[in-house]
Amino acid sequence: MNAKPTVSDLSELLATMEPRLNEGTYAYASLPAGAAWPAAPVIAMVQEAEGITVVAEAGAARAAGWPIVFEAAWITLSVHSDLQAIGFTAAIAAALSEARIPGNVIAAVHHDHLFVPFDSASAAMERLQALQRNAAFAAAQHARRHAASLRGIAYVSTAVAAMPEGELEALLIESRELNRQSGVTGVLLYSDGNFLQYFEGSEEAMRVTYERIRASRRHKNIIELLNEPVAERSFEDWQMGFSRPTYAVLLTLSSAQWERQAELARSSGSISPGMDLLLSFWSGIRP
Repeated sequence: MNAKPTVSDLSELLATMEPRLNEGTYAYASLPAGAAWPAAPVIAMVQEAEGITVVAEAGAARAAGWPIVFEAAWITLSVHSDLQAIGFTAAIAAALSEARIPGNVIAAVHHDHLFVPFDSASAAMERLQALQRNAAFAAAQHARRHAASLRGIAYVSTAVAAMPEGELEALLIESRELNRQSGVTGVLLYSDGNFLQYFEGSEEAMRVTYERIRASRRHKNIIELLNEPVAERSFEDWQMGFSRPTYAVLLTLSSAQWERQAELARSSGSISPGMDLLLSFWSGIRP
């Protein structure tokens, strides 16, 4: 039988880990140094200077008369994890610690195994399954972003009325959630009642998003600066970055040349002077 290939990429490990709760109750037992090697069936053993740590089915441990120090549920992560993978155990521990669930990890050649307090088994499974769902969703979003042809759009507009902080915050919360759902990324700048927005995504997502933006009653006098295919995302990590530059900076950005000249447009890696200015501004205000 051909063994499954090992997985070392953290995103893939989390998205495909498939936690499985094994039936029964399991025990950690501690045998003294120099004790005879256990004859009863065990799941794992570790020889330490102080003695032998044994993990076994709880009933078998009791029948053997071993001193039990911890009773647990056993969860197997079904993905074939690479023993040299980085961050997997840390991500699992973080997910469990947020719910205040202790977890003991044993890494074997094929899988990772978690031993959690027996009464916390259901809660631990829920946390792990939620972690997998979130990782799978993020992986699907990432794949969709990179598989589809991309378009970038930039525009300036004027707010219908001055927007107080609370209204701006509500706009950002709404926009970020909609962008997260559709795989759109970008940034929004606001200064003295004026907007400049650049956003990017798949052709269909951009069509729907741009229609919603143009129909919004929050702004008027929309002037399109850029609307063209792009080779790659410029703001992949920002579902809606936000900044409040000075009006002079906003005016400089909006007055730049945003459309690429014909010879530059033929080069898939080229960007317009306006886009170059926006990227320089953004990198200057972000660590």
